[in-house]
Amino acid sequence: MPLKEAFDILDKVNTRPLLTAFCGLSLSELLASWASFPDPLSWGRMLLLAWSVFVAFALVWGWIYLVMSMNSRLKSGDIVSWGPMLGAILLAGCGRIAFSYLSAHPEGLTFALLGEPSFIYFCTLFLLAAQTLKIRRRRE
Repeated sequence: MPLKEAFDILDKVNTRPLLTAFCGLSLSELLASWASFPDPLSWGRMLLLAWSVFVAFALVWGWIYLVMSMNSRLKSGDIVSWGPMLGAILLAGCGRIAFSYLSAHPEGLTFALLGEPSFIYFCTLFLLAAQTLKIRRRRE
């Protein structure tokens, strides 16, 4: 599949719910690493996940509002838009992380990797890049 078709699919898919879920998972993993929750299905861990998703919802909307307010401050003659620019920077960072991982692990992706916090963080960053790419500037 050519890269243009992949970006077209990514542009049509609503990534905001996935971004909110993965942002909540990332917050939950980060906070659970500081607390002692041995069982991933304990009540404390589930409550932490629910709280993290609520916070993630506010963070995602805050990020979108920040980029849109940055776009609104641009002059009417400017051709740039902050969403695609910041999204491309984040996507380049994702590419760098993925390529460095694949060069260090030539066996590729394994199922054991899917549960690692670093993979969750990577998916969150990728979804943030995809969502940020979609934030366009409103034309007057």
